Amino acid sequence: MKSLIKKITFPPYFRCLRWARQKGLLKKPVIKVCISTNVHYASKTIPALRESLLSAGFSNEEIYVVEGGHERDEASVNHQNHFLVRQNSFDLTALIFLCDLDVSTDYWFLLHDTCIVGKNFKYLIENIPHYWPEVIPMKNYPAMNIGAYSNTFLHRKRPLLQSLANFDQTANGLTYAKLEAIDKEDILFKQNDIKKKVWVYNPWLLLGNEGYGVAATNLPSYYTNRIKEYYPQVDLFKYKALRISIWLRKNVLPSTLPDGYGNASSSSSPVVAATCTEAQANNEMLGAA
Repeated sequence: MKSLIKKITFPPYFRCLRWARQKGLLKKPVIKVCISTNVHYASKTIPALRESLLSAGFSNEEIYVVEGGHERDEASVNHQNHFLVRQNSFDLTALIFLCDLDVSTDYWFLLHDTCIVGKNFKYLIENIPHYWPEVIPMKNYPAMNIGAYSNTFLHRKRPLLQSLANFDQTANGLTYAKLEAIDKEDILFKQNDIKKKVWVYNPWLLLGNEGYGVAATNLPSYYTNRIKEYYPQVDLFKYKALRISIWLRKNVLPSTLPDGYGNASSSSSPVVAATCTEAQANNEMLGAA
């Protein structure tokens, strides 16, 4: 994927940091990528995302794919670091799985499977302050949970992550899980016990907005009813689903939804301007966020 950034200029502080890390005077953080996907979408979305990550400078050993919605937990026999798991917890599927693994890395950068990265992605996400924040959102709220998480932070948050795991693959179970995911977006970035100041990636690269639309032409068939957004601060393209919250609140189990979900203007859930059909809702429920 071609980067839309014409020129990257870092402020003096970060130019000094990069120089010191290149010279070996300061340790360079090790960052691996983890991707949340599921059994319905992985074969369609992961190949293109993996190819873009390889083009950005990552190796296959640095890319971990966690595919939810399977009958049992097992490693894929076809791909390195590709794990099939029972839980399907939307954005957080990969983090929930990885908090139980002992992998040598300083940070995990979480991606949705409906992303493609540009050539400058690796270069930009390695731009971390000297004090190594515990969490680094891609952008200010809402960041869709996309960003870097220190490995030690994830292990410390293991009880919270495990409490967010969804193992119910029925239509009702996925509905509740989706609503919960919307309601708790960026939950890890908002923790009140984060020990170091939260850093947001490269704000000087914003082009007026934190993310902006890009003409979405010739999209693959599995990206229908999605919009294409671009985030220059990390050189990332996101094929973003039409929000389904209003449809869910109006049409799915209205008498049994948790308190607060029945009202589209509820302060506990995002107010959503877009509406969608049942077919579109089902497509988003099966796919990644």
